[in-house]
Amino acid sequence: MRGARNLTRLAAVLWLATAPSVSAQSLGSVLARQANLTTFRRLVQENQDVYTDLPKDGVTIIAPNDGAFVKGQGWDSDESSIPEWLQYGILSGRRALEKLAPGDTQTIPTLLTDKRFANVTNGQKVLVTVQPGGEVVLTSGAGTHVTVVKADVPFDGGLVQIIESLMVTPRRLEGSIRDSYTDLTGFLGALYRAELVDEFAETANSTILAPHNAAWQRFGAGFESMGREELRRVLRYHLVPGRVLRAADLEDGTRLATGDEKGTEVRVTRFINDIYVDTGRIIQTDLLIANGIIQVVDAVLNVDEGGAKPDVTASAQAPAFTFAEEEASGTGTAADVPFTSALPCTTECTTSTSRGPQATRTTEGNGGTANGDDADSAAGMGREIAGVTGLFAGILGVLFA
Repeated sequence: MRGARNLTRLAAVLWLATAPSVSAQSLGSVLARQANLTTFRRLVQENQDVYTDLPKDGVTIIAPNDGAFVKGQGWDSDESSIPEWLQYGILSGRRALEKLAPGDTQTIPTLLTDKRFANVTNGQKVLVTVQPGGEVVLTSGAGTHVTVVKADVPFDGGLVQIIESLMVTPRRLEGSIRDSYTDLTGFLGALYRAELVDEFAETANSTILAPHNAAWQRFGAGFESMGREELRRVLRYHLVPGRVLRAADLEDGTRLATGDEKGTEVRVTRFINDIYVDTGRIIQTDLLIANGIIQVVDAVLNVDEGGAKPDVTASAQAPAFTFAEEEASGTGTAADVPFTSALPCTTECTTSTSRGPQATRTTEGNGGTANGDDADSAAGMGREIAGVTGLFAGILGVLFA
């Protein structure tokens, strides 16, 4: 009997000596044990510089499963985009998503700090929301929402969260509108006409209140008739510099200083589930871009009526602008979207000024004042996902041993 017990103890000691450590697993070994992370693991192996010298207080790795890569129908052939995209998938701190309560939304910084894609304080952000049923959704650039399918997988440097679709690195304002938020082409065209693209795209930590196309169509001819300086005044009233404000951050009665030369303030009004900025209602929220966030509004705001209060009981707000009859002709949603003729266009460009929201696409090579949009190809890693080219096996370092 005693001999049998001794043999049992010896077997237990030998098992413990050879069993993998649960408390101290390298990132590489943890990824290797997940059967559906082969593509992501390969990327990590070939971009080890991204994962060296990680913060000592821990990180959270966002790991797309193999199905996420298949959904994209191929990868962007520009390999230079991969490191930035991987950095965007590393959240600062150990973020245990299973501990979040339903309804919670957190703004979490990442390790992506390159100002081409992250002209915001403490790195570019990911929005994390827990749905009422407990599902965790991550919001990234291009309005992309991805779902966490396996949460809080531990490794010795933090946690891994496995997702079913690819996140998208936020891009410059003009590239984001052109390729993802095509109901804002009138707004972008107005910025080009007023030569304000760089100001809006490069002012750090900004909240942009962007009127959708129907708002410009409402008085299209009148807006088109504005002189350059008048248009610049109107547009700058739609820029809140120095503050990245989610819709949840917009509290009733708050006044926000704008980019108007006098710092004219817009007023925030909340009523039940609606949020107004002056008399413009926010109709699409929290669109991440390189230098902050876009809140889409259903009206063009009037700087000369700064701080206007909405009639929250009305089905529609009174117009913020009045134009002479000859300036108001050709208006309404049946009219062309104004300012789209100001959008830059190169070969194979299909700029449209037809009725309603239209996509405006350009090839690389900028017109107007849109400097720096060459960063788009490196930032759009998750949106136009196309094959990882030139992937070759490397010798794993200590991190992936």
